[in-house]
Amino acid sequence: MAAESAALDFTNVKEAGAFNPRRQKAGDYKAKVTSVVDAESKKDGKPQWLFGIQVNGATYPYYCKLEESSLWKIRNLLIAAGVNVPKKRVKVNPNIVVGKTIGVTLEDDEYEGKLKSVVQATFPTSELSEDDIPDEDEDAEDDEEDEAPPRKTKAPAEDDDDEDDEEEPPPPPKKARAKAPPVEDDDDLEEIDIDDT
Repeated sequence: MAAESAALDFTNVKEAGAFNPRRQKAGDYKAKVTSVVDAESKKDGKPQWLFGIQVNGATYPYYCKLEESSLWKIRNLLIAAGVNVPKKRVKVNPNIVVGKTIGVTLEDDEYEGKLKSVVQATFPTSELSEDDIPDEDEDAEDDEEDEAPPRKTKAPAEDDDDEDDEEEPPPPPKKARAKAPPVEDDDDLEEIDIDDT
């Protein structure tokens, strides 16, 4: 006997998350930037870029606030993707890194007794050595279709801002600089691009 039709209201049903941060052995991996979207930090409402970074079939969120104290994360990601980042005010199109291969460091994070991996650092793949790359199947949990739960003190992983959990400190300033004068029109700024070298 076949099931009967039913009227269902999907108005408030959330879409499946874009991220599946399953646990992989902590270490350095070759990865690919798969997406970037404009987002707001759930914590303080500040603008940020939310990158999707894929490692061995699992996709991890990488949150980069668009404020001076967090620009080191964006700079490191751009350099990892082959972008020459000058030490001046420039116009950055975050989409130029989508599809690029980079190196990442995955570290363990625990939520309700279950481990998942998070992206702690980004760097050029030239810094990877075969000896440093863990075997992709070693210590990886089974490939479940369910998304790993978010951190206990945070909103869902795809909307989360885990900047506070980053252990990689920004590089210390070489010397105090005067603040650059405001630019009247951002359209006049030099736009950076991927190096062709």
